[in-house]
Amino acid sequence: MKSEYRCLVESVICSERKLAEAKAIQKEAREKLSKADGYVAYNEASLRDSEQKLAELESRMLRLEA
Repeated sequence: MKSEYRCLVESVICSERKLAEAKAIQKEAREKLSKADGYVAYNEASLRDSEQKLAELESRMLRLEA
């Protein structure tokens, strides 16, 4: 009986450690995902702005050539 109790206590302690590790990994992953989302949003906006400027410049160049 004591052996079974000890095994269960050790199992619970081990599970608690694993859960704490998993939560730390999850927190880090969420922070990295949030940072990546910010980078993606910034780069998408920058790309749209550059594409718009390019289209305007091409339009002006075509008008000058005509």
